[in-house]
Amino acid sequence: MNALEPAHSRFGGSSAARVLGCPGSVRRVEQVPEHLRRTSSYAERGTAMHSATRLLIERERSLEDLVGETIDDYTITRDDVENVLRPVLLYVEELLDTGAEYYLEHRVVFPGIADTFGTCDLIVRGGSTIHIIDFKTGAGVRVLALYPDGDEDVLNAQLMFYAAAARHSLPKFFTGVDEIKLTILQPSSIEPDAVMESSVKVTHAELDAFETAYCARCKEALAPAPRLQRCAFTVPVLHQKSSPVSSRSRSTTCCAINIASRARGKPVA
Repeated sequence: MNALEPAHSRFGGSSAARVLGCPGSVRRVEQVPEHLRRTSSYAERGTAMHSATRLLIERERSLEDLVGETIDDYTITRDDVENVLRPVLLYVEELLDTGAEYYLEHRVVFPGIADTFGTCDLIVRGGSTIHIIDFKTGAGVRVLALYPDGDEDVLNAQLMFYAAAARHSLPKFFTGVDEIKLTILQPSSIEPDAVMESSVKVTHAELDAFETAYCARCKEALAPAPRLQRCAFTVPVLHQKSSPVSSRSRSTTCCAINIASRARGKPVA
């Protein structure tokens, strides 16, 4: 990375759902004092798990090698290996064993808004199918690629961001692609019966619509008086049924809205 480039993007993938639902939150977040921006033990573990996953996929470590290894101030345990790293590695190896091409922890740039980028955990191409995969290594709330919400299904905004940014950043890699599959891999969560994989197939048209909508929200966030909706960085207000903010998706994707949704009944993997 160029030393003059920012390390983080104010409109990056992890913020996409919040920006879509509440453009005004961007400035609210930036007003949080530095002394309150402390890294939690959960974040340290998540960073270590991502680093360990990369080492495994690149075959720079074995599963056994990682037990007891300290990465970014976190020491990997046997439970981490058996309950998180092993199932993720098995899934990825099966996908890559077909001779697929891939990008691992690849920085992608979102079109239309300056300094808007993110790091996609894994981008895989097999034949005419692209897989956009995001690793969720925490044991918190279940994260889904698609959330049912009344008569519509809400697409995961972070995955849509990565897919749109990857398509823009890797045009040759996406040439001839007919199918785009978005996947969350979350080996453990607070829901004991949850499956590890949550996936959905999206179209190029849906990515086009997301790009347009997200650019509009980012530009609104940069305006003198951006709109505020209910979220963690605003004063709570009563939820109106006519509001574009999805009350169900707010608890899991934080303010995902209907511009990143689709009518129920389209094919879901």
